[in-house]
Amino acid sequence: MDLNAYTACVHHPTGVQELSLTMSELKLLARMAEFPGRAMERAELIDACFTESAPLETSHQYS
Repeated sequence: MDLNAYTACVHHPTGVQELSLTMSELKLLARMAEFPGRAMERAELIDACFTESAPLETSHQYS
């Protein structure tokens, strides 16, 4: 049994499909399901995944 695996069921034209997800994927799916059809910004999705800690900061340095 993988303790890092989570399951979600979605309705599909061929029937209910079971998805094996990581915790981050499950959190993303849950956040997007709250607002179906709405485009979400990257920052919103990061906040959904990292609610327990500060979001990851990314920076790019160009020469």
